[in-house]
Amino acid sequence: MSVRTPTLSPAGAGARPSPARWLVPAVLVLALALLTVAVVTHSRVTLLDARVSGSVPRHGTFPALDRLATLVTTVAQPAANVAVAFAVGVLVAARTRSWRALVPPVAALGLLTATVLLGKTLIGRPGPPGSEVQADWGYFPSGHTTSALVCVGVVALMLTGLRPRWQGRALVLTGAWTLVVGWALVWKHFHWVSDVVAGILLGSLILWLAFRWPLRSRRTPP
Repeated sequence: MSVRTPTLSPAGAGARPSPARWLVPAVLVLALALLTVAVVTHSRVTLLDARVSGSVPRHGTFPALDRLATLVTTVAQPAANVAVAFAVGVLVAARTRSWRALVPPVAALGLLTATVLLGKTLIGRPGPPGSEVQADWGYFPSGHTTSALVCVGVVALMLTGLRPRWQGRALVLTGAWTLVVGWALVWKHFHWVSDVVAGILLGSLILWLAFRWPLRSRRTPP
C-alpha cells in the first residue's frame, strides 16, 4: 500500500524547493505581526473593531441568526475540535499503517494550543463590550477561529491524503467553515473582527508549517 502524508501542495520527489514557496508563510507572518502591533498600540484597527461591533445588532434583534450563531460557536468549541482532529489522525495512521502520518496533525495541534495561549496571555486584550462570555485570558487571537481552521484543515488534509482528488473541495469547505465561525463570533459579540482575522492568519500559518515544512512528504514505493 502506498503511504502518503498529505501536503498543502505536494511537490515531486527530488524536486528542488523554489524560493517562491516561502512567500506564503512570509506574507502570513508579516500580516500577523502588523495586525498584532496595530492592536497593541490601539491604532485605527481598534477603531474599526469598535465601529463594526457597534453596528452588529444586539441579541434578540434577529432571533434566527442568533440561534444559528449559537449553534456554530457551540460546535466550534476548541477542545472538541482538537479531539476530533486527533482522532481522525489516528484513524488515517491506522488505515495507512504508518504512524508517520500522525506527525503533521500532532504538530499542528501542538502549535495551535501553544501559540493561541501565548498570544492571549501576553497581549491580554479585553473583549467587546456586552460580550456574553468572559475569558480568563485575553481575546487576541481568537482561539475559536484558529482551532476551526486548523482542526478542520487537519481533517481535510489527512483525508485528502487518501483521496487526493478531494483536496480542492476540502480546502474550500475548510475556508467556508472558518468564515462562518468568524461571523458567529462577531455576531455574538464574543470577539472583535481583528481577533478573528488574527486567528485566520495564525491558523493558515500553522497548517503551512505542519504540512509543508519541514515535514514535506514524498511518495513511497508500493
